[in-house]
Amino acid sequence: LIQIEIFFKSEIMEWEKDLDTPFSEAPALFSLQFVGLFISLCSVLFSDVTLNPTFLVGVEIVNGLLILPVATFLWLLASDPMVVPKQFRLTGIYKWTLFVTFAIVCAYCLYGSAAAIIDYY
Repeated sequence: LIQIEIFFKSEIMEWEKDLDTPFSEAPALFSLQFVGLFISLCSVLFSDVTLNPTFLVGVEIVNGLLILPVATFLWLLASDPMVVPKQFRLTGIYKWTLFVTFAIVCAYCLYGSAAAIIDYY
């Protein structure tokens, strides 16, 4: 999530947003990344929010609900002939192997969400 926020800020401010650029060419981008990660680290280390069962169950539920549309979108995007050139597009066995892998991951996350709800509530 930090990367998405930094990407949008860099886009609005018209900064360099490629992570392959050296620090000297994109100091604002890397400084924002460091500050965001530092804030995340402090929120985990110096608060008890991660020890709160309600928070943990909520994270599990959100994870389970969001993985399905994200995985579906990524699979459709990577295999769409109108979006990806033929040499980079998923085809054949790779396409269906990724589909099965995403289906297993989605099923596991949805099961984890249901199990968290049942166990906690």
